[in-house]
Amino acid sequence: MTFSKRAFAIFQKDYKDLSRNVFVSSTLIMPLFFAVFYLQLSGGGIDVTYFVINITFSLVATFI
Repeated sequence: MTFSKRAFAIFQKDYKDLSRNVFVSSTLIMPLFFAVFYLQLSGGGIDVTYFVINITFSLVATFI
């Protein structure tokens, strides 16, 4: 019972941080945007896949 309360409290805290901090939400949204954009642009080759993965790592690294 204690674990579920703690997990719910952590989830609530993360949700509040997500709604208050624009950088957190952009870290989640930008990789999805790049994936859809470059998939439509070039047809989705292996280069596009690596590019999106590298952008995601870069965004997360700058966030941390």
